[in-house]
Amino acid sequence: MPPFPMGQPSLRSMASSPSAVATATPSAGSDLLDDQWTSSLTSGLAGLVLVWYVVMWAISGLGLSVAIRRYRPRPVAPPLDTPTPKPGVSILRPLKGLDPNLYENLLSSFTQDYPGPLEIIFSLADENDRALGVVRELIDRFGAREGREDGVDVRVVVGETPLGPNPKINNLAKPFALAKYDHLWVLDSGILLPSRQTLSRAIDQFLLNPGPSSSVSSTSYLPSSGHKTEKQRVGLVHHVPFAVIPPRGNRPLGSWLERVFLNGNHAKMYLAINKLSTSSSSSSSLMCNRRTNPDELTDATFWDSKLKPSYRTELDSCVMGKSNFYLKSDVQKIIPGRKPPNPASNPPPILGLASFSPYLAEDNMLALSLMHQLSIRHSIETPDVAINLIGPMTFRDYFWRRVRWIRVRKEMTKAATLVEPLTESVVLGFLTFWALRTYLSESFFGNLVWWKAFLAFWIIHWTSWATLDWKVMTSLSPTPSEESGERFQLLGAWMIRECLAFPVWVVAMMGNTVEWRGRTYVVLPDGKAKEVQNGDGNGVEEVEAGERSTMFAWFRSRRRQQAQGLGYERISSS
Repeated sequence: MPPFPMGQPSLRSMASSPSAVATATPSAGSDLLDDQWTSSLTSGLAGLVLVWYVVMWAISGLGLSVAIRRYRPRPVAPPLDTPTPKPGVSILRPLKGLDPNLYENLLSSFTQDYPGPLEIIFSLADENDRALGVVRELIDRFGAREGREDGVDVRVVVGETPLGPNPKINNLAKPFALAKYDHLWVLDSGILLPSRQTLSRAIDQFLLNPGPSSSVSSTSYLPSSGHKTEKQRVGLVHHVPFAVIPPRGNRPLGSWLERVFLNGNHAKMYLAINKLSTSSSSSSSLMCNRRTNPDELTDATFWDSKLKPSYRTELDSCVMGKSNFYLKSDVQKIIPGRKPPNPASNPPPILGLASFSPYLAEDNMLALSLMHQLSIRHSIETPDVAINLIGPMTFRDYFWRRVRWIRVRKEMTKAATLVEPLTESVVLGFLTFWALRTYLSESFFGNLVWWKAFLAFWIIHWTSWATLDWKVMTSLSPTPSEESGERFQLLGAWMIRECLAFPVWVVAMMGNTVEWRGRTYVVLPDGKAKEVQNGDGNGVEEVEAGERSTMFAWFRSRRRQQAQGLGYERISSS
């Protein structure tokens, strides 16, 4: 058998033919360089994966550390006893339909042990909404009336203001304008307050950090946020959501998936990123961006066209709008985005809550705008969670709910959304094993069959990941014994959720249309949403424009052009 395959020269023929040697040598050298370049690239990518794996474990560990130190100690420290009088607070609760546990959720607003003035405003878009009956029952029981000194000041607002596609903003517009007090607490109808002191402890955050003139010191349950952010006043207080499924009744798979997502992966990242943002002075899963330097703003309220902002290596905090405190006067000064409004613009900009109605993720946009335009910071440093009662949710409901919010988020924070799969245990686990095999295949694995090595790695990796998520969940839980009694159901749901994360992300990246409360919207490239009406030609064009902004747009455009016989150079402008 010849030493070379047919068609290749032998060593003797190459030696006798100088031209053959001259021809073959550059080719061999080129192949060698290509192999070296490929090997270097592979090693470099493997190294980056291993570094990222360590970073993800560090972030996850930080989230667990915050959960243990801030939420696990029981009993919870009482609110501050300071001579400073408590400010008046207006609790705004927008309602739509009969949410699970609605009576107890709303009841927890009435039973707050708060020494300052308090009012509660319920708002409904439709007078036929069944939630109105629950509200009237609570008002009869707790509402202020003549001859009763312990009653709560309660108002009910019926009828929304059509400002934009976001139904929550439309529902909040009237109560926002009617609120008597500057301190507003916006609470979703699905939120149950875990303690009678939740309101008092949240207000303490405003009193402890009113600005540079503050002389009040921090307490044990309010750790210092450190560094130069102590000079910034707190302008928004929020709570990490903690999902609970009612112990009785219908409990489909989707409800379990939502529960393990919110209480595990979402909670640890929410806590870690907010801790990093307050320490360096804000999803998603995870709306985090670089923030501009607020010290360069010549006026905290107005935009200077000559401003050239620099960038610090700081994170925006992640804010979820289930339980948010902020000042009415602050919101009335801002518009969506990082730049303050320009008073010289023509026409003048719409300020305040109404300007956020085009965004479905109004909570994060509002928080981002407060931080950048007014140079204030956020706080999540109270030991209370926002208990989120989850109703019956099918597998399909869960899947498309996650798709919806990724599609909303990706147009607001593209970079964070693109790397999201690299924060999930399944994708990161496969990549990490590949990186380990790249570096350690000879010295570490030896003669071990690769799938056995993978199985050993995967057991260690996934067990460690699940254990960390479990500890975060039980640390946040007001009743950890309930989680312990359902550990096997939670583990099964956790495994399904982890395996679903990447398929959900892929589907979400392939489109920009979302369905919410029976309506269809398209999320535009600037993060705004537009409702699509049946038979609305403009709406269809907006859908197509939104689809072209996704990562698969180029391929879809080529396929569409081929089908229409238009040629590749012609791009539709619709």
